[in-house]
Amino acid sequence: MDVIEPNPFTFDVYVQDGPVAEQKTKVPKPLYQRDKKKIPKPVKVLLQRQSNPHKHIPKVKPPPPPPPTPPPPPPLPQALLETDEEEEEDDDRDTSFFSMDSRAKLMLLGLAIVDFTTYLSMSIIAPFFPKTANEKGMSNTMSGFVFSVYSLVMFLFCPVFGVILPKFGPKFVFLSGMFVSGCCSILFGFLEYAKSGVTFSVLCFVVRSFSALGAAAYTTATYAMVIDIFPDNIGTVFGVLETFVGLGMMVGPALGGALYQVGGFILPFVVVGAFIICICLPLNAYILPAYEGDLQNCTIDLAHLLYSTSSC
Repeated sequence: MDVIEPNPFTFDVYVQDGPVAEQKTKVPKPLYQRDKKKIPKPVKVLLQRQSNPHKHIPKVKPPPPPPPTPPPPPPLPQALLETDEEEEEDDDRDTSFFSMDSRAKLMLLGLAIVDFTTYLSMSIIAPFFPKTANEKGMSNTMSGFVFSVYSLVMFLFCPVFGVILPKFGPKFVFLSGMFVSGCCSILFGFLEYAKSGVTFSVLCFVVRSFSALGAAAYTTATYAMVIDIFPDNIGTVFGVLETFVGLGMMVGPALGGALYQVGGFILPFVVVGAFIICICLPLNAYILPAYEGDLQNCTIDLAHLLYSTSSC
């Protein structure tokens, strides 16, 4: 009798004296269902995933949609593009003194000489006026006020001339101020012949105040004309003008002392006044351009200036 070996994976076979009788067929359970207590948890999870892989596939969220593409910016207007090009050209432009033409240099020279004479006439009385004032019976305190009234009047009236400048025109105000300042400078020299005491003190204040009034007029007009005549060289022009301001303050006392030593009290003021009226005034009347608002919108010569001043 043949003996059939049992298959341990499918069923159990029993051998009897008769034919082979199949008692019971047993289907083995999966390993993870046989004895759950004996299977480690990591192995159990792995077996479950192998038995049903579709069930244990992790859910992946779909990527978010890309943000919408922003629309392209609108093209810049042609005017703005031209402005940017002009600014680039301005950055590359030469603004030094040597880039000016000959006429611009001549106008700058005329304005610089005017600034020089302004502060020259302010400081020229420093060496000798206190001595003469004491001889005329003026105290040292009043003598100091005669010095300071020049700057005080300029401080008070420069804003006033800034307001009336557009009405009369910068050139007319400039030349009128020069004429008044030059005449008052000459007149101040003749105060040596005034009576001592209160008369001399009052006349010193009055003449000195009118001289400062003219200086305030043409100083304010100078700054207005600089911006209009030298739009590309403003920094250079103001640097040159301030240099001549310091030069006038420096030269004034030395020149005043020398002229007083030569010709007495009257000579320094006559020299400065004649220089303003005979040289600075005609030079600037010729080279400075006419402005809208100037009297008859034309170049004002000395005779026209005298007529306009007397008619006012």
